[in-house]
Amino acid sequence: MSVDIMLKTFVAAACAALVVRFFHGGFDTGLWGMLGSTVPLEFGALPDLKYAIWELPAFALLGILGGLMGALYNWLNVKITKVRMRFIGPTGVRRWLEVLFLTFVVATIKFTVPVLLMDGVGNVFGSVKQTLWWSDQADGVKAIFHKEMLASDMAILGSVQFFIACWTYGAGVPSGLFLPSLFLGAAWGKLFGMGLFEIGFLHQISDADKYAFVGSAAALSGLGRITISLSVIVMECTINNQFGVPLFLATMLAKWVGQLFNEGIYDLHLELKHVPLLEPMGGKELLDLRAMDIMARDIKSLPPTAPVKQLVGLLQDESHNHHGFPVVDMSSGVFLGLIRRSELLHILERGKRFSFEANHQGAFGGQKDLVHPMVYNLTPEEILEQISEEDLDKQVNLMPYMNRAAYTVPHKASVLRCFAIFRSIGLRHLPVLDEQSRLRGLITRKDLLLEHLHEKKWDIYASDDESDEDESA
Repeated sequence: MSVDIMLKTFVAAACAALVVRFFHGGFDTGLWGMLGSTVPLEFGALPDLKYAIWELPAFALLGILGGLMGALYNWLNVKITKVRMRFIGPTGVRRWLEVLFLTFVVATIKFTVPVLLMDGVGNVFGSVKQTLWWSDQADGVKAIFHKEMLASDMAILGSVQFFIACWTYGAGVPSGLFLPSLFLGAAWGKLFGMGLFEIGFLHQISDADKYAFVGSAAALSGLGRITISLSVIVMECTINNQFGVPLFLATMLAKWVGQLFNEGIYDLHLELKHVPLLEPMGGKELLDLRAMDIMARDIKSLPPTAPVKQLVGLLQDESHNHHGFPVVDMSSGVFLGLIRRSELLHILERGKRFSFEANHQGAFGGQKDLVHPMVYNLTPEEILEQISEEDLDKQVNLMPYMNRAAYTVPHKASVLRCFAIFRSIGLRHLPVLDEQSRLRGLITRKDLLLEHLHEKKWDIYASDDESDEDESA
C-alpha cells in the first residue's frame, strides 16, 4: 500500500471514529462532546473466564469448524451474488424490489420463530429469546456470552442466522459482515461448548461461554480470513486479554482451513466486480513470465501534436476507456511520455475558452495558465458536447501537459519486477519499451491479476507445444 493511500485511510478511519463516538456518547449519556465516556461496541466484560491447557485441542477443532463454515458461506454467497448480478443488477427497480422482499422475509422469520418457540407473542417479551431475535445483534452476542441458553435455541439461531447472513451480504442494503458473523459464530460456539459439557469434557455448563467467545472470532476469520486484528478487537470488546492464545489458534486455523477451499469473502467480491486489487505478494505465476508476455498490445497512442478531432474520438471510444494514454513519435515510434484522461479533458475545456493553438504553450492562451490545476468544472459529457465542428480541425500541443518522466520497463523485464513497481508506487499504467525506447505495449493492474496471469501462462505453454509439433513435423 502506498503512503498516500495509507494516510487517506488513517484520516478517514479517525474521522469515522470521531463522528461515531460523538453521537454515541451524546445519545447514550446526554453529555454531548464527551467522546471517551462510552465505546461504540462492547459485549460485556469477561475477565473471569479461564481455560486449561488441555482445552487447546478443542479450541483448535472449533477453529477448523469455523474455517469449514466460512468456506461454505463464501461458496453459497458467491452463487447468490452471481444470480443477483445476472438477474437484478447493481441499480434500478429490481434492486429496490429485492431489498423490499429481503426485508419482508427477514422480518417475518425473526418475528415468527421466537413466537412459535414460546407459544405466543406475550411469552417472548422479557425472555432471552426477545434479546436473541428482536434486539440488536450486539445485544444478542452479549446475551450468548453471558447467559445460559438451550441447545435447541442455539441450533435454530445458528442455522437461521447463517441463511440470513449469506443472503443479505451483497444486497442493496448495508447488512454488514462483522456483527452478523460474530453473532453466527457465537451461537455455534455456544452449541459446541454445550456438546463438550454433555460428553463430560467440561465440568460446568457456564464453561460453554468461552467457546461462544472463541467461536465468534473463528466464524468471522473463516469468512473474511481476518486473524490478528480480529483477535485484538474481540479481546478489547470483552476486556479479556488472557484468551490471546485460544483466539490466535482458532482464527489462524479457520483462515488456513477456509483458504484450502476458496478465498475470503472480500477477495471473492472484489474478483466478481473485477476490481484490480493486487495481492501483497506475487505468486509463483510471476516467475516464468516477462513483461512482453502479459502486456496489452492494442494500444491507443497519441502524437505530440494532436488534432482536437482525434482527442474527442479517443475520449468517446468506450472500448478504450482508459485513465491514461501514451504519447509517441509517430515516425519512429519512440515513447515520449504519458498523459492522463483527466488532463485531456482539462485541455479541451481550457482550449475551448481560449483558442486551440499548436504552439509551445499548447491549448492555453498564456504561460500563466500552464500552472493551472488539472481540474475541469464541467462533466466529461458537457466538455465533449461543447466542442464545435470548427474546433475539430484545430491542433493541440500535448508536450507541456504529459508526464515525460513516466515509469517504464524493458519488454524483457520480469513480471515480478512489474508487480513490485505497481505495489510500491501505486501506478495505473506501465509502458513497455524495447531497446530503442519504442513503445511495445502497456501493462495495467488488471494484467497482473492472478486469473489473467494464469491465462497468459497457458497461452505461452500452448504456443510452445505448437512450435514443438511444427519442428518435429
